Amino acid sequence: MNPVGVVIFGVFSAIVFRFRQLFQPYLKQLQTRFLGYQQLLPLTNASTSSTQGLSFSEAQSRGLDSESFVVDLDDQRPGFVREAAEEVQRLMETNEVDFDEARLLLVKQQMRDNGIDPETGLPLDPRAVTFS
Repeated sequence: MNPVGVVIFGVFSAIVFRFRQLFQPYLKQLQTRFLGYQQLLPLTNASTSSTQGLSFSEAQSRGLDSESFVVDLDDQRPGFVREAAEEVQRLMETNEVDFDEARLLLVKQQMRDNGIDPETGLPLDPRAVTFS
């Protein structure tokens, strides 16, 4: 291999890596166009989400705790993701189930939405190959 080509490739790769934030919108467009996915891999930091979380005390007042999921009010972590907490609360009300059962229903729905059989944990895609 040509040493000059290797150096040029290395410099180009370093520049692209350094300014990768500028390329992210274009990568998202390419993913959507060629793969049909809105976001194949997370391209942004999840901690920069603009959505405000639900505090543990607010979650407990809404009934989002149980004996198997004890909420510690002294915990300093941000709390619950607001959308997920609201979805769990909606499932609790519509299906008349407790917090644990609503969390299970939410996880099973998320698995189905991502093409995973919630009972077996295996992919639903008929092209998927698994080894046991």
